[in-house]
Amino acid sequence: MKELSETAKCSKAIREELKKEFPGVKFKVHSEGGSEINIYYVDGPSYESVDKIVGKYKMGHFDGMTDIYEYDNRREDIPQVLYVFTTREISLEYGQEALKEFNRYWSREDKPNIHDSYYFEIPVISSIQDFEWNPRWREFCNKYNFNIK
Repeated sequence: MKELSETAKCSKAIREELKKEFPGVKFKVHSEGGSEINIYYVDGPSYESVDKIVGKYKMGHFDGMTDIYEYDNRREDIPQVLYVFTTREISLEYGQEALKEFNRYWSREDKPNIHDSYYFEIPVISSIQDFEWNPRWREFCNKYNFNIK
């Protein structure tokens, strides 16, 4: 039997860990060849929650200032790759549910709609950025697992 590549071993480990940590969420984990893994999912946990789990599978990071890859996260106990990219999309239904709740709490003339931001990464929608430090806004973002940047 052919032995799996390091990238394939890493993909498998990530898939298993995400399945255990977030049951019921469908993650697509695949490699693009070389030493890169892409993770795609819809709705589900926040990007930060997923990145916290999969971050250990990256050997380091690319430093654009010096134009080199920094190997600052090497581990011998798990398979690793150079890059792990995570993409979270928000379904139209989930986004509309969140916006419906948003509109109940805040009355504004320039309320956003789902088409203002394809990925609905908060606070990309410029008309609501001023709520970033509002406690009710933070509660809303946490409920829907949106990023607060």
